[in-house]
Amino acid sequence: MSDLRDLGQRHLAALWDAARSLTQDPGAAAERLGTLVAAVTEAEAQLAGLRLHLLHEAKLAAAENVIDGVRQSVRTTPRRPPHRCGSRRICVTGSR
Repeated sequence: MSDLRDLGQRHLAALWDAARSLTQDPGAAAERLGTLVAAVTEAEAQLAGLRLHLLHEAKLAAAENVIDGVRQSVRTTPRRPPHRCGSRRICVTGSR
């Protein structure tokens, strides 16, 4: 498992190094910025999908300690209280 974590850390370090090198060539900065933002966006989506898959596997394996750890994490978004219209989604009615 530490190999997987090390690999992830190396990839993040490479992205940070690429971000720092933007100031060296201002002409290519805009294009590289767009490429880096796209790479980070793609990585976020892939990690979110992997996280959901791992949580599903934890449920199947009855790994309650894993699920409880996620529920108690400060990184977990709490459930939204319902809006006045009763929806938990973003309200498009314009009422507050």
